Amino acid sequence: MNNLLKTIVLFTFGLFAVACGGWFLLNAIVTDVSIQYYPIIPLIFYAFGITLILALLRCKKDKGMKIVRIYMLLKVSKLIVAMITVLLAFVLMSKVEAKIFVMVFAIYFMFYILFETLFIYAFEKKQKLSK
Repeated sequence: MNNLLKTIVLFTFGLFAVACGGWFLLNAIVTDVSIQYYPIIPLIFYAFGITLILALLRCKKDKGMKIVRIYMLLKVSKLIVAMITVLLAFVLMSKVEAKIFVMVFAIYFMFYILFETLFIYAFEKKQKLSK
């Protein structure tokens, strides 16, 4: 299995496990309000992750500044998508449901930032070792 496919498969299974765990945890903690839009949260972060993986693995390894520019462009676009998602949550959902959705979204965002940082670190480390 090539590196790209292996990375995407690992990311998919990892995010699926986190999404299922988050769903069960959310239902255990918040029993009176059901968030019908919960599946959107993992899908947004799945799209973020696949974009990051594809951008970094397809980028030429000797172009350091290009990798930095791509990474920063992805960061800004993720922030914009996150803000749009939060705004849509407050427009489309009830006040209580929107607050819970935004809290869950923020927790996912923090975990995703941690994952992304570890992925970038491993990517850079592997890149330096291959030189």
